[in-house]
Amino acid sequence: MAPASSHRGHQWICDLVRGSCLLLLLVVSNLLLCQVRRDYAPYCKNQPGNCRIPLQSLFERATLVASNNYRLAREMFNEFNKQFGEGKNFTSKVINSCHTEFMTTPNNKEAA
Repeated sequence: MAPASSHRGHQWICDLVRGSCLLLLLVVSNLLLCQVRRDYAPYCKNQPGNCRIPLQSLFERATLVASNNYRLAREMFNEFNKQFGEGKNFTSKVINSCHTEFMTTPNNKEAA
């Protein structure tokens, strides 16, 4: 009986460590996502009056931010999968099923 209880105690410690690692991963990822970029100045910082940023510049910035967010999310996913996925192949289950596949949708605006 003693080995079984010590094994359960050991499992509890392992679960606690895994939970702590998960929390640490989430905190670090939040810091990375909320990190302020200091390598460029705001577009209209020293200009008086209304600041008008060209639409092309806004789209370029949005594209860069989206690309950076995608890269960080992919890195976090890969790290999480390495640490906690343990080869359970969670991704294929998600990719092969869609939460809206049972819903019928109209083919055109008139049918909607």
